[in-house]
Amino acid sequence: MDDDGTGPPDASRLTGRGLSGMRERASVLGGELEAGPGPDGRGFRVHVRLPLEPVG
Repeated sequence: MDDDGTGPPDASRLTGRGLSGMRERASVLGGELEAGPGPDGRGFRVHVRLPLEPVG
């Protein structure tokens, strides 16, 4: 997922655990999450890899 870096219209209304929560959920499923600046240095990119087969 990519965005343009402008952020949500009203960030004060956001709830949840953000990237740390997404990373934790990916890990529980045996996957991994990478997040950081977009490829051109603008915006932000989130990339998640999940296994095709169940873990465990």
